[in-house]
Amino acid sequence: MSDITKVEMLHGCEKPNSSAEQVALYKEKDESKLKIAEEMRVIWLNYPASRLDEHLETGKYPFGYSRMDLTMRHMDTNWEKAYDLEGKLLHINGVSQGDAKQIVSMAYGIPQFEGKVFLAEDKPLIDGIKEEIRQRKLNQLTEYFWGSVQDFLATFEYSLR
Repeated sequence: MSDITKVEMLHGCEKPNSSAEQVALYKEKDESKLKIAEEMRVIWLNYPASRLDEHLETGKYPFGYSRMDLTMRHMDTNWEKAYDLEGKLLHINGVSQGDAKQIVSMAYGIPQFEGKVFLAEDKPLIDGIKEEIRQRKLNQLTEYFWGSVQDFLATFEYSLR
């Protein structure tokens, strides 16, 4: 998972129009998500951020992120590649901003992710990415296996027979 997930959790709890009850509910859900991630031994991936506070600008790179760019990490040339990939992903039907950030973190985060498998519960997301790869529009993602949780469970159940 991307460390962007933790930042998004903070953003959710900091909404100015949220009531104390809503914030308590958000925190409870976030703790549950973090516990699941811990039990799954999730590897936390960095989000390739390097353009400080650019999310406030209307310039060339509108995907900038802050929390002082997630600890002021510098991504050198990967930021440009990450920006390009994120833009391509957001044009795929079924890919949300959060999905795109997770995938960018997998492809260009530091430390580089050692695994090459991406599973999601969201089948339209996986199908959309597979189709773009098939059409050679996302060549930077061809080295990964893309599958839905349903595909994974079906394979697992088949192997137990």
